[in-house]
Amino acid sequence: AALVFGGSAQLTTLSLLHLGTGLLAAVVSGAVVNSRVLLYGAALGPRFADHPRWFRWLGASVIQDQTYLSAIGRPEIRGAAFLRYWLWLGFSLLLVWMSAVAAGIALGPLAPPLPHLPLVGTALFVAMLAPRLVARPAVAGAGAAALVALAVGLLAPSLAIIAGTAAGLLVSLKVEGISS
Repeated sequence: AALVFGGSAQLTTLSLLHLGTGLLAAVVSGAVVNSRVLLYGAALGPRFADHPRWFRWLGASVIQDQTYLSAIGRPEIRGAAFLRYWLWLGFSLLLVWMSAVAAGIALGPLAPPLPHLPLVGTALFVAMLAPRLVARPAVAGAGAAALVALAVGLLAPSLAIIAGTAAGLLVSLKVEGISS
C-alpha cells in the first residue's frame, strides 16, 4: 500500500492478476492508470520548485488525487507554509490509506459479496471533480475526457483513463485559448 499510493492503480493491478493476466501486463496497466499523476506533478511543479531537493523527492511521493486537489484549492499557501501543509496532508493521507488497506485485508473476508463496490471509486472521483466544474474549459475538458475514456474503454480498457485524460487536457486548453 505504501509503494502504490493510488487506489485505482492498485485495484487495476490486483484485479488483472486475479483474472490471470501476466505480471508484466498487470503492472504496466497499473502504471498507465496512475500516469495521471504525471499531470498532477507538472501542475504542482511551480509550488515545489523553490523548496529543497529532499522535499521535492519526498513530497512527490505523496502526489495523488486528494493531495493534488487539496493543494490547488489552496493557492495562497506558499513557501515554508506550503512545505508544512503538503507534508502534513500527504503523509496523513498515506497513513489513512495504509490503515484502510490493512482493515480491508483483515475485514474483507468477513464482508458479503458486494457487486456494486467498483462504483465507489467512480463516485468518489466524480464527487471530487464536480465542485471544480465552474468554468467553460473545465466543463468541456471533463466532458471530452468522459466521452473519450468511455469510447477507448470499449476497445482498449487499459488505455481508457490515459486517453480520456489527454483528450480532456487538450480540449480544456483549446477552449481556454478560445475564451481568452
